[in-house]
Amino acid sequence: MTTSQQDSRIARFDVQDIGGIDQTSVDIPPGVTVLTGKNATNRTSFLQSIMAAMGSKQATLKGDAEEGRVSLSYQGEQYERTLTRAGNSVQFSGEGYLDDPDVADLFAFLLETNEARRSVARGDDLREIIMRPVDIDAIRSEVEQLEAEKGEINDELATIESRQRDLPDLEQRRTELREQIEAKREELAEREEEIDNSSRDIEESRQEQDVLEEKLDELRLTRSDLESVRRDIEA
Repeated sequence: MTTSQQDSRIARFDVQDIGGIDQTSVDIPPGVTVLTGKNATNRTSFLQSIMAAMGSKQATLKGDAEEGRVSLSYQGEQYERTLTRAGNSVQFSGEGYLDDPDVADLFAFLLETNEARRSVARGDDLREIIMRPVDIDAIRSEVEQLEAEKGEINDELATIESRQRDLPDLEQRRTELREQIEAKREELAEREEEIDNSSRDIEESRQEQDVLEEKLDELRLTRSDLESVRRDIEA
């Protein structure tokens, strides 16, 4: 692993006026990190700073400060949270590393005030705490939606199976229709040939008729001439 890759995996925390810390900067490398030291050396305050950088609202301000801040630099990204005193409470602003820190508050940030830690110490049933981050209504809604989709898919599968059963009959019907279409085409070709033959016969008849018309015209002329001759003879 190159030096730049190692540096990108180092988490740098810059802390000011959180817990008992005035100001500090700490680099945490990948892997397991153990904080050691005597009491009252701000180990818990630094853990609160990490929590605040992650997005938690469980951190506290330094007693004499009206505002504190923590920033996290990790893999080229910068996350910064600001803590501001508002009467007896502390307001938080800025963007933390986690979009939803509730699960981390319950199961990762195990300070003495952590509810899950206290429940384990007392021997309480953890079911209610474990299930708290789980949106039961959303899960039920999703289950209902998936059940509805499953029903639609089953209906589609039933339709497909029904069509598959009908497929052999449809294939046979298609074959019959193709045979009928081919027979009609052959019949049409025969009719077209007959029409062509009839057209030729009609054309020949027309030509013969034209010849007859010419003969009739000649006959009429001959009769007319004969009639003229007869009148001349009688005269």
